[in-house]
Amino acid sequence: MKIIADKNLADIEAMLAGLGEVTLVAGRDINESNARQFDALLIRSITPVTERLLDGSNIRFVGTATSGLDHIDLKYIKERDIRLAHAAGSNADAVVDYCLAVMAVQGFFSGNSAPVVGIVGFGQVGSRLYARLNAMGVATRICDPLIEAAIRNSGRNQGSADLMNKFSTLENLADCDVVSLHVPLTSEGQYVTRGLIGAEFLAAMKQGALLINTCRGGVVNEDALLQQLTKNNTPLCASDVWETEPAVNAQLVARLNIATPHIAGYSARAKLTASQMIVFQLQQFMERAINTAVTADSLSAINYETILSAPGGTWPENSDQLASVIAQAFQLPALSKRFKQAVAEAEPEPLPAEVFDGFRTELRSRLEFSEINAQELLGREPGPDEQAFLLAAGFVLR
Repeated sequence: MKIIADKNLADIEAMLAGLGEVTLVAGRDINESNARQFDALLIRSITPVTERLLDGSNIRFVGTATSGLDHIDLKYIKERDIRLAHAAGSNADAVVDYCLAVMAVQGFFSGNSAPVVGIVGFGQVGSRLYARLNAMGVATRICDPLIEAAIRNSGRNQGSADLMNKFSTLENLADCDVVSLHVPLTSEGQYVTRGLIGAEFLAAMKQGALLINTCRGGVVNEDALLQQLTKNNTPLCASDVWETEPAVNAQLVARLNIATPHIAGYSARAKLTASQMIVFQLQQFMERAINTAVTADSLSAINYETILSAPGGTWPENSDQLASVIAQAFQLPALSKRFKQAVAEAEPEPLPAEVFDGFRTELRSRLEFSEINAQELLGREPGPDEQAFLLAAGFVLR
């Protein structure tokens, strides 16, 4: 089999050894000319998979090392009977780490009372964010009508009113202290998410509330957000994703509290797992021996009822010190400052793709919270309540 792969996929050359003839190309350089001669295509989100790319090619397998699929023409893939593989959940924990770091940096984990966090989308990332926040003693509300209906119709919730009361409408999340977005980008169907967060919702958010977007740029109406940020009653906002990335909206970047170049899911563990998952599925497609411990389905199943019925934790009295541990573990302000500066220096031209991608390359060695000893960051041995909070946040203690 002839395989073309994004050269920036973690350990991809070693993983593909023995599977066929492999050509490695920068993801943004994969095009209809160089893809035509191959049988399999392995990519990241920066490579759009369209009819133009695949028409006239021999591609029979497309693997994307991402959870989201909005960069792929799913209708065309189906019509061509091309096998599609993706890495659902591979970077979910890294994204949750990012969200917790944003909340810590912006002061929402400091004080005697926990914030109320609204989670929009209850898939791989949203459900894990809920599980950690709940264990940390943070009150949450969830908006995901598809998951809510699926749980209700399954009967597995055993009629638990407490469980189903955790779900809410999007409008009822506007008065939360934090709103975090974790939905796929869709433009058709019953629940369209393109432009989901628009002028009406932004105006309804209370002053000083925090909006976090780590899913896709198009989920937030960037024009409406920019206009809202010019008013007196403005929310705080952190965004890792952009509607026209890598050519980001410079005016919007400048006004956000935290702005980063689509790196929330970038960690050494996440990237390696994503590569393993799509290579595993390619091996399955080729009916070859399996040489990796990560299976394609190992991260895809979510037991929503178990997650939602788990008991909540207790908010600690000295949350300020513990919040500093979270902020130290992923130092977002410094990264945001550098990204903003790069965007400003590029004006009036858009930020070059190689600069955008350069930031992402830096984060490929990032550790997730589950690989970080919180005691070292705290500088002392934590007490029992502190240990419970730090473990709930995802850290290890040694």
